[in-house]
Amino acid sequence: MNGVVLRSVRALLVTSGLATKLWGEAFKFVVTIRNFSPSKAIKDSTPYELFEGRIPDVSGLRVWGCAATYFVPKQRRKGKQDTTAKDALFLGYPKSTTGYRVLDLVTGHIVESRDVKFREQWTLAADYVDQLLDKFYAKKPGVVLPVSIPYVRLPLLDYSSSCSSDETALALHSSDEVGPMDAKV
Repeated sequence: MNGVVLRSVRALLVTSGLATKLWGEAFKFVVTIRNFSPSKAIKDSTPYELFEGRIPDVSGLRVWGCAATYFVPKQRRKGKQDTTAKDALFLGYPKSTTGYRVLDLVTGHIVESRDVKFREQWTLAADYVDQLLDKFYAKKPGVVLPVSIPYVRLPLLDYSSSCSSDETALALHSSDEVGPMDAKV
């Protein structure tokens, strides 16, 4: 079973193009998804059902590593002119509350919030995430973040109607394409 989880973690990191420093967050995400997935070992039930006694709500599942924006509550704002939302990177789900875990793209803090908007077709350039993690967690001296946050498209599968049943068109978007929500840090 661990081999399956590790392969899935590797696939998440490769597909998103994000830093291997986020390995732990990707691992937790994969375990959550596997717990929500039916298993023949438990008669096509899910591990979640087995432990919680109810079918998991999958309506909140999102693309791991996608760009997000989380709402900043009034109590956490410095004043009326402070921003009401901040850019983030989706990392997964909190263990004990309903909501999402996101990485704040300016402070490097992991925030848990219920009020999050997702841009599931976008992620961040791996270099930016590496620098952000180096600056705030590895405390590397001299790390300077770019002025703007570099967004890139996630690879998307395009199952177009023009393909025959045994053909699948894979449309990969250019990783150097800049997103419509370029933010200043």
